[in-house]
Amino acid sequence: MTSPVVTLVINPRSRRKFDRLVSMMEHTRIVLDEARDVVSKLDPQSASRRAVPPDLLLALVKKAEDSLEALEGRVRRGQAELLAQDWRY
Repeated sequence: MTSPVVTLVINPRSRRKFDRLVSMMEHTRIVLDEARDVVSKLDPQSASRRAVPPDLLLALVKKAEDSLEALEGRVRRGQAELLAQDWRY
C-alpha cells in the first residue's frame, strides 16, 4: 500500500504576503539584537533618575525576543496553511 500524495496549492498573493511577514520578522530580530547590544553597553551608574534602568531595558528586549520567537514558531507550524489560503486584514 502506498501513502497518499499531498500536494500544496500555493496562492501567489499569499506567497508574497508570507515572504513579507518572514522578512519583517528577520528585520525585527536584527533590530532586537542591536537594541540588546546598545543596552548592554549602558552604564547603570550614570543613568539619571528619569532614565529607565538598563536591567529593565534588557528585560523588555528579552520579552520582545520571546514574543518574536513564539510568533516565528506559529508561522513555521502554519506555513502550509498560510501559503494556501487567502489572507485577510
